[in-house]
Amino acid sequence: AMAMGIVALIVVFSTTFVTYHQRDTRILRLANVQFLILMLIGFSFVSLGAILFATQPSLVSCTMRQWLVTIGYTLGLVPLVVKVGAINKLVRSARKMKRVVLSRKYLFQVVLSIVTIAIIYLIAWSIVDAPTRTEEWNLSEKDLDFITVNVDCSSRYQFWVYITLAWEFMLCLSACVLSVQARKVAQEFNESHLLFALAFSHFAFLSMRAVTQILSSTGSASVRAAVASFLLSSDVLAAISIYFIPKFIIIAKKKPTALKKVTISGMN
Repeated sequence: AMAMGIVALIVVFSTTFVTYHQRDTRILRLANVQFLILMLIGFSFVSLGAILFATQPSLVSCTMRQWLVTIGYTLGLVPLVVKVGAINKLVRSARKMKRVVLSRKYLFQVVLSIVTIAIIYLIAWSIVDAPTRTEEWNLSEKDLDFITVNVDCSSRYQFWVYITLAWEFMLCLSACVLSVQARKVAQEFNESHLLFALAFSHFAFLSMRAVTQILSSTGSASVRAAVASFLLSSDVLAAISIYFIPKFIIIAKKKPTALKKVTISGMN
């Protein structure tokens, strides 16, 4: 599981390098390179969280797991959701012959505000009921001299974890709704199919993580942590394959062309 997390982290770093190196190509500039970097930072956080899930629980690692995964998924989805939402708003306004100006600064402020909400929640969790290392000693029924120790990360109340899962489900739902609304957007700006595929992929892995969490009272804690680590790493690799790899293939097939200035109802 740790090896998978390391592979995911290397893939994210490699994707970041290629994205930055090809930042002047038309397809990446239309996708907004700054937002792409934010997404990749989020995926790197999730990969680091996957690595921590594969390590022995400690006071620090138990807290960092939740921080990295929650902030990572927020950064991984919110920039794309905000961008597609802004394009949808501009297109609707254009159809009504209304002029709407959405600056890049405003879009970054929206992303920052949503990430701040997640950070405030995590701070409250860490102060009130921080996840910590717990040990459960079990006496073997077959051999009374044999004792097994189940080491896990947990808080006193499990609703903290369920809220983070609900937060991720809400992000997935928002992405799906926006992808449906963006179907009629001009193809050059339309990433609805990629957004829907990305949200569906994340929803699938998130559902499996939720099942693992619900079954947390049964089985070995180390096995559950390894499964969670594997799912997180797989989710990151799937996201890179769905959203970034197709762009890189397009770039490789044709020479990069300079991006002409494009204006949509007041937004450059």
